[in-house]
Amino acid sequence: MTDDSPALGSSRVPLAILVIGFIVFVVVAYLYAVPLGARLVVMLVPASVDEAIGTVSFESMDGASVRPTHLSEAEQSRLRTAFEQAIHAADGSSAVPVRLEFRSGDIGPNAFALPGGRIVLTDDLVSLVGGRQELVVGVLAHEYGHVRARHGLRMVAQSALLALGMSILFGDVTSMLAGASRLLGEQAYSRDAEREADAESVRIMKAAGISPSVMVQFFDLLASKDLGSSRGPAIAFASHPADAERIAFFSRAASN
Repeated sequence: MTDDSPALGSSRVPLAILVIGFIVFVVVAYLYAVPLGARLVVMLVPASVDEAIGTVSFESMDGASVRPTHLSEAEQSRLRTAFEQAIHAADGSSAVPVRLEFRSGDIGPNAFALPGGRIVLTDDLVSLVGGRQELVVGVLAHEYGHVRARHGLRMVAQSALLALGMSILFGDVTSMLAGASRLLGEQAYSRDAEREADAESVRIMKAAGISPSVMVQFFDLLASKDLGSSRGPAIAFASHPADAERIAFFSRAASN
């Protein structure tokens, strides 16, 4: 027994190194390889793929979770014009084409971007902000950031790469563990995308002469209606950074 102990102890050292090396590999792949791989995929995929995905997604929800708007044509035109002017002030002729869709429905105050440039804005969100166009522009500028960075397609690519990686690492035996890890990973990647979209929103608002402080007011409105990150609109889903972090970001941007 005593003769075997040193050999057993020494065998643990390479095993520990192997485990540590595996953990480092997984972390590096998660933090860098998967996001980089997704970005490369997006660069290689034509914009027509985004449009196809966005069209199918919108058609599947139109008439179901979202329905025709009750806003007047004049109100739609006012908000659409303000948004288009803000984008033009920031990007001019290089602005990414977008299509703003006004809808009502059961999803509450909401705004979200689909791949291909379609942005959906609900009547309830317009009502929440009292029709104030600077707040609407701030929210829509955030969604424009998603469109401009092709976040929708990037999330699809990252999800596929994560699924592939988890399958290789864990196999079918621990599929539940792989699924949980994949979900956590996708939420983290989503939070990174939201931070990018917030930065884009600030850029566009400043170009349009709108203070980023309007987004602080927007989060105050969400809080007053108990629509924070756990139950609020798409711009404040749980996969987004915490409201406090985002409020601090927009407050700093307003003071710079």
